Amino acid sequence: MPTQRSRFILALAFVPACARGPAAPTTSAPGPASSQRAAVAAEGPRHAAGETPPRTPPQDAERTTSGLASIVLVPGTGTEHPARGARIRAHYIGWTASDLAMFDNSYDRGEPIEFQAEHVIEGWGEIVGAMVVGERRRVWIPEALAYEGKVGMPAGMLIFDIELLAFEPAANGV
Repeated sequence: MPTQRSRFILALAFVPACARGPAAPTTSAPGPASSQRAAVAAEGPRHAAGETPPRTPPQDAERTTSGLASIVLVPGTGTEHPARGARIRAHYIGWTASDLAMFDNSYDRGEPIEFQAEHVIEGWGEIVGAMVVGERRRVWIPEALAYEGKVGMPAGMLIFDIELLAFEPAANGV
């Protein structure tokens, strides 16, 4: 019999999303995102992955036009970003911003999730498209890019730590 946690994983993996392609980050801090990543790499992560996050993103978080906010916890080693249709493998931890309750953790299960970006909540598909392999990122996803109040799903703004482990490009280039 499926547990509540396994039902969430299935929902995360199969909730259709309107894929808009990779996130187009803009920054609230001066300088391009690539120089921010270089600074994080030189100094080490500013925030520890997996620690309970703040309810709201820090002032220096990268922000997209859709409303996502994120910070790089650990820079990646890859140079390519997953495109639409890519098969993605990632670890993650998820919290609800309202009470900082952890609602899922693939590290605890010892099992990363595998999915296509267009088959998860919209905020996930968007942010993963901006990541490179090896990168760990904390992302604040507004409800409109998450579950939009669907009964039985985490509500409100969600916070995830996501680690992009690998991806395979789409077979047909879609």
